[in-house]
Amino acid sequence: MLSRGASSGRVLQINLSGQDLTGEVPAELSKLTALDFLDLGDNQLTGAVPSELGHLTALTFMSLRGNLLSGEIPAGIGLLTTLEHLNLGDKLIIS
Repeated sequence: MLSRGASSGRVLQINLSGQDLTGEVPAELSKLTALDFLDLGDNQLTGAVPSELGHLTALTFMSLRGNLLSGEIPAGIGLLTTLEHLNLGDKLIIS
């Protein structure tokens, strides 16, 4: 599900939880600067969490749990001051 702002046409929310998505989390998501909700949980996503997600400064909710992600949590995620809910699962390393 995608949700766009009524007047701006900008993507505000992405909820693709449980859709059997495969591949890596796209770094291009960082171009959705108005995004405040991102749920890609319970899929088959692999690889590392892109550091570019640290550019989503409007984000209040992010869930990547239930995937096959690996590697370190990007430092930029810690700079998301509006983030209220973060669930990355249990296989990532905090650096």
